[in-house]
Amino acid sequence: MRPSLSSKFTSAWIILLACVAAIAAVNLCASHILDRQFRARGQLALFAADLLVRLDRATALSHATALSHVSSTSTDEMASQEHQISQWESEVGALVGRLQDVLQDQQELDRLRAFGILWKEYARIRDEELLPSSRTDKPQAAAMTWEDGKLGAAARSAFGALQELRDAHLAASQRSLALQGLSLRWRQVVLFLGSLLAIFAFLVFGALLSSRLGAGLRAVLQATQLMAVGDLDWNISLKSGDELESIFGALHRITRNMKKLLAARREADEQLQRAAQDLKETKALLAAGDKRLAATLALVDRAILTCDGAGRVLALNLVAERWTGWTQEAALGQPISQVCCVASARTHERCQDLLQRAVQSGGILSLADPTVLVARDGVERSVHVASTAIRDAEGNLTGAVFVLREDVKEHE
Repeated sequence: MRPSLSSKFTSAWIILLACVAAIAAVNLCASHILDRQFRARGQLALFAADLLVRLDRATALSHATALSHVSSTSTDEMASQEHQISQWESEVGALVGRLQDVLQDQQELDRLRAFGILWKEYARIRDEELLPSSRTDKPQAAAMTWEDGKLGAAARSAFGALQELRDAHLAASQRSLALQGLSLRWRQVVLFLGSLLAIFAFLVFGALLSSRLGAGLRAVLQATQLMAVGDLDWNISLKSGDELESIFGALHRITRNMKKLLAARREADEQLQRAAQDLKETKALLAAGDKRLAATLALVDRAILTCDGAGRVLALNLVAERWTGWTQEAALGQPISQVCCVASARTHERCQDLLQRAVQSGGILSLADPTVLVARDGVERSVHVASTAIRDAEGNLTGAVFVLREDVKEHE
């Protein structure tokens, strides 16, 4: 027995409805899964970025405390600095352990292992050679902090590895976001093509049967044309038989499914925008880490000044502002020798090449003793000056850091 036209039409509608419902179900499920993945990866990336900022701060302060130990003359002060170094070292170890659990990209893990090895070597030289020498032989300890000294070279290698780790983390985050975005776009393309294919099949089938169903199928054609032009709120009533009424019921269900598809597509676009916002927040977090480091230096009881490779002032803490008479805004871009005006107390001959001396000294500056800092208003202060040159991973000079400690005995 050959199937009737109405039974064929009904069967075709059931198949078409099943396809649309399947597309909608897959879209909703995929949207839920991708949303959870986006949130999880975004939170993990932000947490890892925060750990990297804290690790950078801990290593920088540990190295700065070791340099201060070389210039210290008080036994109690050196003991306090050694205790601080031990605390920073414990924090560095804890942060490295947490990063090993958080990081997932193999390149990031390789960079983290390389940093761990280099930092352990740096800590060994500092604890076994620098700190004991700093108590007994200051010149030898200062030589170790020079750029070509054992501690200076170890610090440069460790900080270079840490910079590579930060770069690898940023690159991994960007790759992950790019892959998520590509996955979203492909899913949208597939869903859109599936919807178009379902609508096209329905239109073709309706055209084939329009000549046999007459006015009833013309109404169906009218409804499908409205759907094709994007009108999902169409409302056509037809009461010409149970089969046609069932068809119109199926059309209404297809319309609702298409609305769900469009809503899911809008949700996917919003997920992509949230992912871009997560990347922006990660960059802002790294920038905030630099601000937190500057705030930490502002609490140190010594004058700290930094300059770039051309000898222009980049920053100075509150103690440096008070001692030199220069504010942060006024000193920015000025020559370091003009802001940090140090001279011999005997001859009052001023040092005009602080950056060159910082590169050559590798630690305590070799100036005529006693040394005084001449403030902007002419007030003199007896100080000890320590410095270190800053170089990038290729060894190029990028600046220097100067630490001035007041000579308490001379001041008294």
